[in-house]
Amino acid sequence: MKSVSGYEKRKRNSLIYYLPGLMLLSMMIIVPMGHQEIKAVLLFITFAEIFVYFTLTRRSHLHPKIFRLFVLYISLGLMYGLYGLIRGNLGALPITKEVVLYVAFFMILICGIRNHSSIKYVHKTLVFSACFVCIYMIVTYLHAMEIWPDWLYYDLSTETTTQDVSTLGFEKHGKFEMVFGSYCNLMFLQPYLFAYLLVGKGKASKSLWFSVIISTGFMIFSSSRVLLVIALVFPLIIIIMLTFIDSKRITLRRRGIIVIFVLILLVILSLTYFKQYGFIVTKVYKDLVGGFSYYEIRPSGDFIENSRIVQTLALFDAWKEKPLFGFGSGAVHWGYIRSATSPWQYEVSFAQFLYNWGIIGCMLYAIGLYYIYRISTRAYKAKSKLGVYALAATFGSIAFLIGSWTNPYLLRFDSLFAIFIPIAIVNLYLFEKDHVKRFPRHPIEVS
Repeated sequence: MKSVSGYEKRKRNSLIYYLPGLMLLSMMIIVPMGHQEIKAVLLFITFAEIFVYFTLTRRSHLHPKIFRLFVLYISLGLMYGLYGLIRGNLGALPITKEVVLYVAFFMILICGIRNHSSIKYVHKTLVFSACFVCIYMIVTYLHAMEIWPDWLYYDLSTETTTQDVSTLGFEKHGKFEMVFGSYCNLMFLQPYLFAYLLVGKGKASKSLWFSVIISTGFMIFSSSRVLLVIALVFPLIIIIMLTFIDSKRITLRRRGIIVIFVLILLVILSLTYFKQYGFIVTKVYKDLVGGFSYYEIRPSGDFIENSRIVQTLALFDAWKEKPLFGFGSGAVHWGYIRSATSPWQYEVSFAQFLYNWGIIGCMLYAIGLYYIYRISTRAYKAKSKLGVYALAATFGSIAFLIGSWTNPYLLRFDSLFAIFIPIAIVNLYLFEKDHVKRFPRHPIEVS
């Protein structure tokens, strides 16, 4: 068995080596699409640290199977980008940059997650970020109502991150009607934290309980339909799926009952308190159902077309002309233009991918994701220390993908962490699995 170098020993549990990457992850969650200069510096420092590690140890710490997965994704991005350029698609270069360059960046970042300690740091960063996002949004709302003093408030919004708060909307409907870039990341964080609370070993920390409760409560009273659906429905889906994966786990049953009780109590108390503001379940139900209707009813009583439904139908009809390989990256459907400056971008991500890449391209991308999710489940069943993190991250990633069905988050660098955190954990698990096969009597932590 190879001896571990002094550099690796110092690095194994030292937070200072992982701090730039953890700060980058936290900023990607809290202020997506904003403060890009700071993120660029943190990204450069993280890349430099990974390069130094590789230079001193001659180990990239990227498992061959995961490397081949990245080669597949990068190759698909290049091929469909070239296909789009040949066809003269206006968005071929921008989309290729996002599906090739961003994937390559995350491939390098994954090399910086090399042991169990780094995964624990990532987990703590996710817990902290979820609490921070929810608390900051509540403080922002209180500040808009002139309850929170100016000298205690710092505005995180930038020219690329809008942060509009409507107190009138809350008084009428009991919802936090604010547009803040980080709210979309709750689609990953809340299911991840909820699943980890159920399957995590030992006593759950107070910060974990707090993060689950406050994120769920905020999502219920947010102005986003998709957050409401994920907050109320996905925990039940997680519990049902976990009963098939590990039905004998006592902590799963106990914590599942406790969490469901807490969530029901939270909803009842919230509905009772906010009833004075006109928060009525029937209003929420009608608003939710309206998201699936071709026409939406505005508060004024006017009927307007549901833009997401119109986009989906338009892109689906156009896709039928080239169902297998699509029209190439960055294709523009001139029958429906959502953005005059970027006509190749649409809100409905999966319909756009199907229109661009066809059935073949979408299936190849899906096969890679399915492989990661399957290995995550195996890691949990094998009772690996990484299995709990892998399974929780898998549920978070699935929820994020479902939420991205009607939202354009999958082509943003700051949101791709939701896809690549499960890949990073699986990468570690594969190294651990290989080591156990070679040295069954010496199951040590990956370094």
